[in-house]
Amino acid sequence: MKNYNTLQQLVEIDSPTGYTENACKYIFDLLKSYGYKPEYTNKGAVKCALGKILHWLLQLMLIHWEQLFRE
Repeated sequence: MKNYNTLQQLVEIDSPTGYTENACKYIFDLLKSYGYKPEYTNKGAVKCALGKILHWLLQLMLIHWEQLFRE
């Protein structure tokens, strides 16, 4: 069984429309704990360069899509 604790913790944060500071802080701190360097935008959103991991994930997605469309 997969572990969805991080997703569960994020979903449980009370963050109605326009009041997402707590959820953003959670994501910011989580990314920092993984060794990334997240930043806040002027409007309080979190942005973070994922570098090679994102590139690798995109490659996997493309490979999967190619396999789907070959059939």
